[in-house]
Order: sequence, then C-alpha cells, then structure tokens
Amino acid sequence: MGSIHDMVINGENGYEWNLDLKRRLRAEEQGWMTDLITRLGDPPHLSQDSDDEVDCTFSNNTLFSAKECHELSCREGAQQFPVQLFWNKSIPSKVLFFVWSATLNAIQTTYNLRRRVCWGLWLERNGRVFEGKENQFEDIILNIKSMLFLWGSIDDVFRNFQFYDLVQRWELVINL
Repeated sequence: MGSIHDMVINGENGYEWNLDLKRRLRAEEQGWMTDLITRLGDPPHLSQDSDDEVDCTFSNNTLFSAKECHELSCREGAQQFPVQLFWNKSIPSKVLFFVWSATLNAIQTTYNLRRRVCWGLWLERNGRVFEGKENQFEDIILNIKSMLFLWGSIDDVFRNFQFYDLVQRWELVINL
C-alpha cells in the first residue's frame, strides 16, 4: 500500500484508480471490487506539491469514522465486503482455546477445582431443598469424583487412569 498518489494514474479519460492488485480476482471478488471503486468515487485531482487528502463522503463531517463506516456496511441492501480477505487472524489454536477457557472461567486451577466441587454440593443442596431429592452420601462423593475426573481429563491429569480407578482407589490415585 502507499499514498493515494500511488494509487492514481493519469489515464486516457483523466485520473483513474490503479490499485495494482497482485493476483486475479474471482468473479465474486470482482463484484466487491466494483462496489469498493464505486464507493471511492472518482479519484481526486492530485498536485505534486501537496499532501494527499480525501474527504469521507459517507460521513456527516469530513473526517473518517469507523462507526459510520460500519453503519454504512450494515445498511439493508449493502453488499457484504469480504473482511476475511484482509482481517486474517493468525492466532494459534492453543492460544484461542486458552482465551476461550479464560473467558468461561474454565482454566484448570485449584481455585476453579474447588469451585466445581462447591457447585456439585450446591446442586445437591438445591435438589434437597427445592425438589425433595436426597442422594446418598456415597452418590454425592461419586458425583464429585466424576466431576474431578472430567476436570482432570481435559489436561491429562488422569492420563494413565480409568474412571474406575478414581472411584475405587481414590487415595492411590491422589498420592501418585
């Protein structure tokens, strides 16, 4: 990319846009490019002695506003511009997963583990108070252990163990 001056040539019919694309456009992209050129309008007459300056034609004032540009693109009947051609996220999948987990407050920390155990106890309490269900103590412990196993299996904490090992030989698994 460069200045506006770099994108304009003096052609047969006066000044013309010359975006100097590096590849051929597909049919769908040609429509988008036509829409873009239409929105840009005729190129300005440029003087070699002055700096580039363009007024924003879709704005209420002459300054560019990302908000007004977004509103223009969202109007009914507006052709959707292929943002993914320019806004290509190159974030590694592990980082994306970590951010997603952090957003959901699901990063495997001992604090979150305690919260999950408390959540299991809270569900048991609500079942007793509001639904009249009462689980046996062993079932509550089994539910907590299954929650811990699911929690640990995401990060290979219990990689070499089966769920049965966790349920029947809890102390052995924890002490390893």
